[in-house]
Amino acid sequence: MSILLGAGHSLSRLIQLPVTLSPQTITMRVSFLSFALFTASVLGQDAEHQWQPAGANDLRSPCPLLNSLANHGYLPRTGRNISVDALIEGMHAGLNLREDAKLFFRLQGNKALTASSTGDAQTFHLSDLIMHDLIEHDASLSRADIHFGDNWSFNQTIFDETKSYWPADLISISDAAKALVARQKTAKAVNPEFNLPLDGYTNSLGQTAMYLGLFGDYEDGNARTDWVVYFFGEFAVPWVEMGM
Repeated sequence: MSILLGAGHSLSRLIQLPVTLSPQTITMRVSFLSFALFTASVLGQDAEHQWQPAGANDLRSPCPLLNSLANHGYLPRTGRNISVDALIEGMHAGLNLREDAKLFFRLQGNKALTASSTGDAQTFHLSDLIMHDLIEHDASLSRADIHFGDNWSFNQTIFDETKSYWPADLISISDAAKALVARQKTAKAVNPEFNLPLDGYTNSLGQTAMYLGLFGDYEDGNARTDWVVYFFGEFAVPWVEMGM
């Protein structure tokens, strides 16, 4: 799964597109979205937000970003009973969100409430986001499609395909776009029930824009490959290695 960071009315123009596009077209849209991610660089780690792995009874989602924020304590480490306000506050504390991105995440949080299993209509568990086509979608960069059963766990084979399009020390917007298009083509070829509706398509763009914005710069991408691989595989943001 991935989460799209909004950019006001301009975003609506970008998403009126066919689902599977050329890397060149994807490049233009990812470039715009990565610019719209945050007001400034992500914030540094303090003692309260030291990384801890999820415990045996903690819940996690298909989204590496939300899992990382929970492992760092910006979201409840248990992954349980998260309100939309807590989601926005935690994401802003960890990522320094733009105001329009806060609005988008609030809309996404409200979608999560529709799948809530907490017994409280105002909260959700991270594991509730496993519901297919709510926020999670086919052709993930690091998860299997729901057709194959487990659409939430990190899948090394799938991620190996993704990162095979990142041949250099830095991931350009072009290389990121190639990886995204390749995953869509592979998923469509192997999954007889493949489906990537508009929401899933925009979320997939957002996931790519997110890692470029977190670990690179807003105009050229150029995210550090080792940081991105670490982030996807460990559900952690390498704050210390980033010197922040």
